[in-house]
Amino acid sequence: MAMPSTTECGGHQSQSRVTRRKRSVSQAARSRCAGLRNAARASARPLRPISLVRSSSIQRDGEVVSSEIRSSSGWLIFFVFAMVISGVGVVTLISMNKGCDKMIPMSLRDTLQADLVAAMKAGDDVKKTTLRAVMTSIKTAETSGGANELDNAAIEKLIATEVKQRTEAAEIYEEAGEAERAANEVAERTVLQSYLPEPLSAEELESLVTSVIEEGGYESKKDMGAAIKGVMAKAGGRADGKSVSAIVGRLLN
Repeated sequence: MAMPSTTECGGHQSQSRVTRRKRSVSQAARSRCAGLRNAARASARPLRPISLVRSSSIQRDGEVVSSEIRSSSGWLIFFVFAMVISGVGVVTLISMNKGCDKMIPMSLRDTLQADLVAAMKAGDDVKKTTLRAVMTSIKTAETSGGANELDNAAIEKLIATEVKQRTEAAEIYEEAGEAERAANEVAERTVLQSYLPEPLSAEELESLVTSVIEEGGYESKKDMGAAIKGVMAKAGGRADGKSVSAIVGRLLN
């Protein structure tokens, strides 16, 4: 049997190398085509919404338990919780405010100041003039007495004095025949009286004077001063000195 020549062996080896190259090129081409097909399929898929997810794993009894906490849900829960807390806070503040209004009523001084501002806005000259005079008297009393602020009782006493002054002035103007000025004094007195407690009726005042005289053991005219002082202290601005003096004088006669 004849042995192949060197030339023939070299030819077979070259043909084998060409065949292997063709195969490798074919495989590479197929791989590339497969990659392109996968990319095309991926690009053809509808886009899924992106959600921020944080995954955590917990080891429990040799079993891995996975939990997902969605940030969007977490923020929603936090927002709702904050809204609830805010609502509760507002309701609490309103309730506290209402409670404070009941426990701490507006002082008489604040009421006078507020009414003065309202009278100025409304153009009520009589009320404006009257309340302005009262506020001036209050500030003068505080300055001269060294007090920081007069309490309601002291202001009521001061207003009662203003009422007495208006009454006396009205009587003087009436006697002088100046009806218009007398009417103005009466109008101012009416404004002032609205800030005083309701006056005692004649029967109530009579009963109060009788009680004070009996408790103090007053028997004669010389006790009139002490009796009047006691009655005025118990009346608390609900009786004028002229009426009290008349009743005390009659009962001690």
